[in-house]
Amino acid sequence: MHQVNKYPISLYLNQKYVFDILAMMEGGFSQLETIKTTQSSQDERSRKFSGEIGVKNVFAFLGISLGGEHSKKDQASESQELFRERVHTPNSLFAKLRERLHEEDLIASTDLSNISSGSFVEFRIMLRKNPLIEAFESLKTLMTTALIFEDAKTKPKGGKPLQDPNQRILDQFNSFLAQLTGEGTTDLIGATTDNNKMKAVITMETAFLSDLSMSDLVEGEYMILGKVTKVIAEGSNDKINLLRKTSLGKLQNKILDDLMKNLKDIQGLGIKLPELITEIEGPAIQVIPIAVFA
Repeated sequence: MHQVNKYPISLYLNQKYVFDILAMMEGGFSQLETIKTTQSSQDERSRKFSGEIGVKNVFAFLGISLGGEHSKKDQASESQELFRERVHTPNSLFAKLRERLHEEDLIASTDLSNISSGSFVEFRIMLRKNPLIEAFESLKTLMTTALIFEDAKTKPKGGKPLQDPNQRILDQFNSFLAQLTGEGTTDLIGATTDNNKMKAVITMETAFLSDLSMSDLVEGEYMILGKVTKVIAEGSNDKINLLRKTSLGKLQNKILDDLMKNLKDIQGLGIKLPELITEIEGPAIQVIPIAVFA
């Protein structure tokens, strides 16, 4: 139930989705920044009004109303005005959104085998990078190191430097990585730890990553709340293509096979690379995450 992990700490939070969904739930946000209360000593009357929540965040939303109540007392003399401002962080608004979704029973979390596209899901997963991205990043690091320790003969004294073959390879790796991480998104993959080991592809917007290296996300077990965009049943011929966002995904099979063979040949030289896969078979889901949290 949603009472478990009631106070989440987010390592990835798509604030745009949090505000959009909350706005739909609330019918829009009011924009009063402060709460004003007047008190006096005679003819006391009480009125109710909606509390306003001031929000400081990258989108500069201020005074978001989430329907809280405060009491206002008016009296005839010696009035005293109190001004209060309540501030919500993006993460605290996510906690409210998550609680609301659970209360309305909109989140599938116990059985992911019968979900459909468009469903909200929440599950625990051990995350790792797209293996192709991880492989090319490892090779890029290797080539960069090779350039640092390159033979002085490649740079004749007083003459024009010779073209280093390692630099050409490094340029190719940078080109491949640009293709794999283009359009401001990146994939993490993994198997759910409490839902029959269903595989999942998590497509994140890099603008909402606090650490672009994702070192705090990979190899860790976290909770994910998001929306399903694709479901692959067990035994289905359909697959999730990890190259789908790039021109690499449009390569002819032979060219792609040659690329994979070359990477495997590199492994034969003693260089450790992750298991090289370009497709995820069912049972699997593709998810746009709202948050990755602990």
